[in-house]
Amino acid sequence: MYIRQSFSNIFSCHKTSSQNHVLTIKYYTMTDSFKNTTDGKYEFTINYSERELTCHVERKGEILHVRLDNNIIADIELQPDGTAVQVSGNELPASNIEFIKKQVLEQS
Repeated sequence: MYIRQSFSNIFSCHKTSSQNHVLTIKYYTMTDSFKNTTDGKYEFTINYSERELTCHVERKGEILHVRLDNNIIADIELQPDGTAVQVSGNELPASNIEFIKKQVLEQS
């Protein structure tokens, strides 16, 4: 099963002279190519440090083993209250932890 989603945010404004402001449109786009397999393995793209990386997740019970672009590794534990807590590995931003949790839980 493949699901494709796109999200865009528009930001940025800078001053070009003492009197004029120019709006610069900068797109931060996250496109997901989501692959869900029946064996608890997931693959999708994620925006991390302003780069789009492939995210591989293997779910074993309440633990999500996360590998981003084959060099960033972390484990996330799903809590009974619905939250997700990183328990080991490279430190991930809270927004990435939430995104990974959402992707896995929605596709399970």
